[in-house]
Amino acid sequence: MTELKESTLFPKESARYEELSKLLEARGPVSLSSESGTLELPEELHDVLVQAVEILDRGEAVAVLQRKILLTTQEAADVLGVSRPTLIKYLEQGKISYEQRGRHRRIALRDVLDFQSRTRVQRRDILDRLEVESEEFRPDRDEGFYRTR
Repeated sequence: MTELKESTLFPKESARYEELSKLLEARGPVSLSSESGTLELPEELHDVLVQAVEILDRGEAVAVLQRKILLTTQEAADVLGVSRPTLIKYLEQGKISYEQRGRHRRIALRDVLDFQSRTRVQRRDILDRLEVESEEFRPDRDEGFYRTR
């Protein structure tokens, strides 16, 4: 099994993140130059750099994590933070698509992340509806109750 690489980058005082951020936000292609030549950055790498520079400019650390494109059921469960049996239930219910290779299921990372995003949106919608429905049962704020969040 190949080892997955992970590294964390911390902001440095001397770095010019604000200048770099402005440069990356400019419209059009961005190129990288060195003694051996110049090369235009692919769009996905440009997007990663924009996000990383914004985070470092705020004084926060950036983690770079290698992910496989096809995951085992255990790896997919770990990404979602659920048990493997729960993930299998989602697969069998058709909530996450997968492919079967012999006896083994393989799940695309993109499908796992899409499911994660959909469930977050659904949870947020449910909480918003509950908040609206509970408004009629709340005591008046003038009676000493204050909303904190």
